Formats: sequence, C-alpha cells, structure tokens
Amino acid sequence: MNVKKTLLLLGVGLLLAAPLFGAGQQEDATELDMPSQPRQYISPGDGGEQDELELPFSTIVIQSEGSVIVEYNLTVFDGDGNVVWTETQEEEDRVGFFGRLFGSEKPRVDVPDTLTWDGTYKDSELGNDGELVEDGDYSYQLFVRDDQEEVSRTPPFNVTVDTEAPEVRELGPPDYRIFAPTEDSERDRTSIPQDGSREVEWVGTIRDSDGNAVWRTTWENSTPRNRSADVSPPSPVTWDGTYKLDDDERDGERVPEGTYSYTLESTDRAGNSTEETADWQITVSLESGGVQLEVEDEHAAFSPNGDGRKDELPFSVSLDEPEGVASWELEVRDPRMRNPVVRRVTGEAPVPEEGSFDGMDEEGEPLRDGTYEARMFVQYENGITVSSQPKEFVIDTDAPDARLIVDTQPQSTPSDAPLVFGGTRKPELALEAEIDTEVEWTAIIGNPGEQDIEVDLADQGFEGPEIEVEWDGTDLEGNEVPDGEYSLQLQASDNAGNVGRTREITAVKDTRAAPIDLSIDGDTLSPVRDDVDDTVTILPEYEVEEYIEEFNLEIRDEDGELVRSIYRNEPFEEFEWAGENNFDRLVPEGEYTVDFQIIYYNGNRPQITGVGPIYVDRTEPEPEPGELQVDMSVGPLPFSPDGDGRNETLTMELSADSELPIDRWSVEIFDPETNGFMSWSGEGDPPEELTWDGEAEDGELVQSAVDYEAVFRVVDNEGNEAEVERTVRTDILVSEEDGRLVIRLPGIHFAAFSADLFEIEEEKQDENFSTLRRLATVLDRYPDYDILVEGHANHIIYWDDEAMEEEQNETLIPLSRNRAQEVKEALIILGIDRDRMEVEGVGGARPIEPFEDKDMVWKNRRVQFILER
Repeated sequence: MNVKKTLLLLGVGLLLAAPLFGAGQQEDATELDMPSQPRQYISPGDGGEQDELELPFSTIVIQSEGSVIVEYNLTVFDGDGNVVWTETQEEEDRVGFFGRLFGSEKPRVDVPDTLTWDGTYKDSELGNDGELVEDGDYSYQLFVRDDQEEVSRTPPFNVTVDTEAPEVRELGPPDYRIFAPTEDSERDRTSIPQDGSREVEWVGTIRDSDGNAVWRTTWENSTPRNRSADVSPPSPVTWDGTYKLDDDERDGERVPEGTYSYTLESTDRAGNSTEETADWQITVSLESGGVQLEVEDEHAAFSPNGDGRKDELPFSVSLDEPEGVASWELEVRDPRMRNPVVRRVTGEAPVPEEGSFDGMDEEGEPLRDGTYEARMFVQYENGITVSSQPKEFVIDTDAPDARLIVDTQPQSTPSDAPLVFGGTRKPELALEAEIDTEVEWTAIIGNPGEQDIEVDLADQGFEGPEIEVEWDGTDLEGNEVPDGEYSLQLQASDNAGNVGRTREITAVKDTRAAPIDLSIDGDTLSPVRDDVDDTVTILPEYEVEEYIEEFNLEIRDEDGELVRSIYRNEPFEEFEWAGENNFDRLVPEGEYTVDFQIIYYNGNRPQITGVGPIYVDRTEPEPEPGELQVDMSVGPLPFSPDGDGRNETLTMELSADSELPIDRWSVEIFDPETNGFMSWSGEGDPPEELTWDGEAEDGELVQSAVDYEAVFRVVDNEGNEAEVERTVRTDILVSEEDGRLVIRLPGIHFAAFSADLFEIEEEKQDENFSTLRRLATVLDRYPDYDILVEGHANHIIYWDDEAMEEEQNETLIPLSRNRAQEVKEALIILGIDRDRMEVEGVGGARPIEPFEDKDMVWKNRRVQFILER
C-alpha cells in the first residue's frame, strides 16, 4: 500500500473517529443578530456627520460555542444588483487533525467593532476604487462564516447616497414690500412666492433688523420614511405682521414698525443643509391720512351730451397726509347695477387737487341717466387705503319736457295750415301746455322787428303741469296789439344744464275785413268748338290777398246742383269755363249760376252766390254733307290687365267719316287728374282697331277701379277737327309683389280730412258702392288669404322733416287708419269675414309718387290690400 493511499485512509478513519475525541456533540451555528434596518442616508465626501455608512458589526455577530469567525464580508449593490463596493476578511489557515486533537488555538479573523462604507467604488467593474459613486439608491448585505462552515447573512438593507444640498429655486420678492397689518389696509398682509426641492423639512423664518426671529414656520413630511410625501416650501407663504414663535407669549401680537428679513432653510436626510436669506426686505408701516372729495357744483348734476353746457363734473380733492402716497383711484358706482363699478380713473402719486369726470364708462360709452356715487381712494405705500365719503351726483341728459299746442277757436285750424286768427270764426287763440313742474319755464314771445319778450310763467301764476290760456289779441293791459306775426316758445334749463324747448309756434293776428265781388264776361256759352261763344270768363275780385286757405268757385245748374267746382289754395285772376263738368264732360243745356267764396285762415268766409245766369246751348247744327265725323267704342269693361286671364286687353274700335282726306289722327288716354298716360298717333286714315295692355309708355300700369278717359281725335287736310271721348274704367287689379298679393285702390272717395265714405257727393257715393262691391267679389276668390287693409295719405308739409314727422304722427296715421277701418267695416257688410282682416294706418310713410309732384300725388292717397296665405 502506498503512502498516499495510507494517509487518505487514515484521514478518513480519523474523520469517522473524530467524535470520539470531541465534546461529544455539534456546536451551534454562528448568527448575525441584525434587526430590520431603515433606509440609511449618507453624503460622502463632505466631511460631515453623515458622510459614510457605519454598521456596529461586532455587536451583531453571535458566534456559536467553540467556533471562530474565519470570514466576513460587506457588499454594496446598485439598483440593478451590480456590486459597487465590497470589503472581505478571510482566514485561510486551518488547525488540522492533530491541532484539534491536542487543543491547539484555532486560526480566525478579528471581528472589527464597526464596518463602514464611504460611498466609493471598490472591487467594482462600475468605477475605480476610491471614486465616489453617483447619487442614488443602493443596498448592502453582511456575510459571516465560521470555522464550522456555518454561514450567516443579513437581508439586503437600503442606503441612499445624496450629496446634493436642498435647492431654493425661488425666493420672492413679496407682493408688498411695505404693508400695514391693520383692518383698514388693503395690504394687511404680504405674500412671498417661494419654491424649492422636495425635502423632508423646510423652515421659514422672519427676523427683525437686529437678527431676532419674530416669525417661524416649518413644513415637513409627517411620514419621513415615505419619501414620496416630502414637501417643497409652499408658495406663497403669507405673513400677517404678527409674532409666531411657538408658545412665545407675544404670538399673535402685531410686530413693531420696522424692517424685516426672510430666511428659508432645510436639512435633508443625508445631512446636506441650505440656508438662504432674501436680498430684499419687508417694511411694516402704519402711516396713513384722511381724504375728502368735493363736487364743485351746487346741485351735483351734469349732462355729458356734448352741447357745451355742463358736459363734465368738476371735483376737488384734499388729503390730510400727502407723504407716502403710492396711488389713487376715483371710483364711480351705479347703485342700480349688480356690478356697480362703472368707471375707475387711476393714477400714481401725487393725488390731483382737482379734476373732472366726463360721464363715460370704461369703454368710452356715455353712462345712462341716473344717480351715481363717486369716491376717492388713496393707497399709501404700506398698503393702507383711505377713502372719502361717497359723493352723489346725477347724470341727466334729458332736457326738460314740455308740450305746447296752439289752435284757433272756436273754429280749429288743421295742423298743416298756418295759424291765423282775428276773423269772425277764429277771433282768438287757445294755448294748451303740459310742462315739467320741476323746472322754471319761461315763455318767449317774438314779434319780427321787435325784441323778444320773456315772461316767467310762475310769476304770471301758471304753475302747471297743465296750463290753458286764451288770447284775444290784447296785451296784459287789455289793449289791442297790432296785426302781424307772433311766435311763442316755452324754454327751461335744469340743474344739469339741459335746455328744453317746445317747438316754436307762429301765429298771425289778422283782423282785416275782406270784401269780395264777382263778374262774368259773357252770358252765353255754346261749347260746340266752333270758336263762337266757346267759353265765358269768370272774374273774381277781392282786396285781401294774403292768408287764403281756399279759393272756391262753384257753378250750379237751375236746380242748384253743383256741376263744376274749382277749389284752390291760391287765388286766380280769372277762370275760363268751356261748359265742362267736374268729369270734363259737357254739361246739359240750361241756365247756370256762379258762387264765389274765399276762406281765409283767420276764419273769415266772404261769399257771393247766384251770379249770372250763364246760358248754355249745346245744340249743334246738323252736319253738312261731307262734314268730318268720328266714333270710338272700347271694351271689355271694366278693363283688368293684372295677368289673371280676365279682360286683360282693351280693344278700341275707331271710325272716321270724311269726304276730305284725313291728315292725322290720335288716341290719348288721360288719368283721373287729366294727366296724359298713353297715346297713339299717325298720319292718314286711322286704324280700325287699337289694342292696349294697360301700361303707359314708361311701363306704369293703370290703377285699380279708376276712370281713365280715352280721346279719339281726327284732323282732315283742311284743318277741320273732330273728337270723341270714352270712359275706360279699370277693374280691381291684383298684382304679386314679393310673394304677396297686392291691391291698390286710389279711387275710393272720402270726405275731406275725414274717414267718411258716404258724406260726399252722390256720384262719388255711387262710385264707392260699385268699387267696394267689386272688391268684395275679388276678395272672395281668395278665401284662404288673410287681408291687411292699409290706409295711405299724402304729406302736405313735405319740405320740413320735423313738421313732416309731427304731421305723420298727429294727423296722417290716425286719418289713414280710420279710413282703412271704414273700408273694413264696409267689406264686412258685403260679406267678407271680419277675422280675415286687420287694419294699419301708414300715413305718408310709403308714397308711390313724390309729394311735390302735384299732378301725380293722387296715387299716394289710397287704400291698399295685402293678401297673404
């Protein structure tokens, strides 16, 4: 047996026999008695108290009996499990068999009191030995082995390397560097914006000029082990100017006036500290004074309307303590509004001693009328704001209101006619006024060429609000004033400078007598166009030519029936009568007389009746053989060119009988006012027939229910002339305009300045009956349509916008509405459903022809029907 094998067997035998020489049992295992460790924080490299991880190694190693520690190890890992540092001590020598047999001392390693990690790399592939590791989270673990090969390990514990001090990212400045911790200060506290890194704790401290702390507060993580609950210094931090030092007897008291500084500091878990004192200071100051605002106006009212009278409100300001002022503000409030401040005027120091308010809001728009409050605010640098007592003022842009009506009496004068009094029916003026009793009114009486007279109404005993006065043309002493033109206007001024005036009314006093006369040149009339007694000349005579309202000439037959009337508002020197009636037809043979009357605006109505007689002889001599004769027939009648397919075209059949050659011919259509509407003409013999579509040469269509006159005239080559007239009556025309059906009727007759359809001449009554019956028939064709009945009228005064508006509102709209209502009532009688119809008075708002065109304005005076489904 060789030596090696012998030794091996001996060794095995000894191992098997070892228990025979020992203590008789196995020793206990070595242990590391290290409880669970919280996360440790170190800041290596700064030489501070927490610059390394220190573990109390010797106190946690519990060796088993009879064993020794032969190896221990401390290893630090990064977050990914890589080794960043390791410290190992190992004893490699062993006692051996005979050493144990004979009790030799066991080799061991010395267990140090502590194990430390200084935050560097060691035996790591991640960095050089002695080089500081990066800030971050790490773990560490301890390992021990005894000579019995018993191994004990601790669990991994956490350590954080943090070499960065807490960071102050923002520190003020405060919103107010000067403030006053009082109840009457807008700056009763100051707020400091601040920001910093998230740490376990931050401390803010305010110190006085001697460095003594007066206020301190701490913001901390209430669960320090929970790093996610770390805090940043809250922003802003607010100081109300009082002590706060935790249990200091002064806590809550206001600090003295003076200068203070602010410090923000923090120490993190690794022992890194930051302390930063702001480079600004806070001043506590209680300085202030009183302010007074006065409005420099007795009544504190103004009228910002740009008329140059009291357009602004002056004010003055006085200040008890002008030093230390930062800014000022004039505030205007409207108590009627939910957000009452309507204007702010601001400025920096100094406070102006005087100024004015222009009555505008923040957008530069005028404020509405009403009562407002103004107040002046003055803010001192310490934030104390003082204000004046509110000062009320009034914005009033409405002029005093009054209404003046002057009319003649007992007979009234139409609104479109001049006011003239002094005659038999209008001996005096009646004045009615409605006045605003809050102001004093003055009557201004003017006489051309004389100085105006101003009379205080209150002095004369007129207090309103309603005043009625009758003036018979005498002065206050009862003496007659001269004839002439007088003006009257009421005027007043209110506290805001607004001047109110009534319209100026002019009246004429005219007491002159006005005799008239009438003569006739010729007493026989033979209207047969033979140039013998074809006309008679009527010559009116009068002395007073001014202020004539109507110039009336009437020709009556033997029965007193009116056959021809001439009503004009201007006088004429003579009138030639050719025997026509009011419809331009020749009157029958007989005796006729003339009535002449002038109606003056002052109420005088001188009249002459029964002048004449004039003998009318229409008997024409029997035509000689070969004499020129003409005839014409027209149809269908009534003529209705409105596109509905019924009676659209008028046919005129013409005939002319003459032995002499015919030189020329013509056919003319005249409207109801004898204005030319349409014409045809030619040379030689006339055509046997003409057709007409109802349009004039300019495209205008005939009016509804109106009589047009067609005149056929022929002249032979000797100059002999013959003509014939025929009446062309139009039907009710229905036109479509803007999707609606429209009917215009200028041919309905009303009494003058009245809505009466029947207090008119019998012939016109008959025409009204015919028109309305025909209208009812047409409207029955449209049973599914509602009908708006509109009354339209003419402006007599059309050259003055103000007078036109007054005439429209006071005369034309009521008149035209009443006429429309009268037509509606007539249609109801004729069977049209009342509920289908409504009425509207349009007055002169929508004329067809200009008001100054006297020949055409008859079209404006109409009743119009709008049909809508």
